[in-house]
Amino acid sequence: MRLRLGLVLTLSAFFLLSSARAQESCTHCKNSGLHVCKNAACSDKACGTKLKHVCDQRYRAKCCQGFRHTLCKKCQSKEALAKFREFKKTRKQWLKSVKKVDLKVGIRFSHVETEHFYIHNSHTNWRFDRKDEQDRSSGAHIWAERVEAACDDVEKHFGKIRPGPKHRLYLTWTVADNMSAFRSYGHSLEYAKYSFRFGTTGEACRLFCFPDHETRYTDRGLHAFVYHHACYAALGYLGPKRRIPLWFGVGAAHWLDLKRGKRAHDLNVFQLPESQSIQNPWFIKANWNKLVAKRLKKKRVSLKGLFKQKVFTTLEEHALCWSMVNFLCRRKAKGRVKELVKAWASGMPWEKALEQSFGISVEDFESSWQRYALGGYK
Repeated sequence: MRLRLGLVLTLSAFFLLSSARAQESCTHCKNSGLHVCKNAACSDKACGTKLKHVCDQRYRAKCCQGFRHTLCKKCQSKEALAKFREFKKTRKQWLKSVKKVDLKVGIRFSHVETEHFYIHNSHTNWRFDRKDEQDRSSGAHIWAERVEAACDDVEKHFGKIRPGPKHRLYLTWTVADNMSAFRSYGHSLEYAKYSFRFGTTGEACRLFCFPDHETRYTDRGLHAFVYHHACYAALGYLGPKRRIPLWFGVGAAHWLDLKRGKRAHDLNVFQLPESQSIQNPWFIKANWNKLVAKRLKKKRVSLKGLFKQKVFTTLEEHALCWSMVNFLCRRKAKGRVKELVKAWASGMPWEKALEQSFGISVEDFESSWQRYALGGYK
């Protein structure tokens, strides 16, 4: 009896050891249980970007369904199989959620999810700057790169973007399509009185845009518009809700426009009604300085008043916000802006945060800014 039991235990140990050695000695997958999918349909080359993202193009690939790996048939790893099943579950939920967008709006989109944004693109033959016409999927990936570049610029100059609900960008062709998207997902009816392009859901922003205006007939113009609003959306996540002042978000988005390129600011009509035209001389960035100086000569601008203001709609108000941020971000004080934003995000009163970051009182700060603006920003 003891001899039989010993034999059984010996054989069990032998088989366990053999299976372990077989898995360890798997030269095909190097014990990972997976092989990199070699099909081009789910590669970075197919998507046209190395940006970390999820897209319907990869998830609908027949080769590996977007997993980007295939299971090793030799070792048949249970861990790898469990990972693949969990991925399939996530993939199914994601595809189901984006299909709902198509059905709800009544338009066929290509969908891309990045770190900070969902991009829903319906443009089938949009000619991108310095590129040929792109199809719906390729265009969605290019816009994904652009909005993430805007987020990178925000983090570079103003601080880390905190995690939160992802923003959404809907790119449509016609006013009817745009209205359909807005009615399905837009929630800012006050804003919709003069524009059907911007809505909010909680903290996250929803941007609806299409080439409907003289500034957005070309890729440069539409890119400027999307970049500006992507920056504005990202700036809202520098701190908890309502702790980052609205005037700072408006001004910083315009300041980043100017950093991005010489003509980008001129092409952007911001959040103003369509009746405004880029032929208006005040839209030229060189005249923004004159517009601010004209306002300051009429009446003193109070920083406290900017903090209390809840809506900025006129060009003059946008110019004042930009001027203030431009003063904060001047070369000698640039490193202190992140400290100021961090203090606001922590809940510190704005007067104390300003004094702590820049070492001057509110009155001295206002006087210095107005001298700076009236002196031509020198």
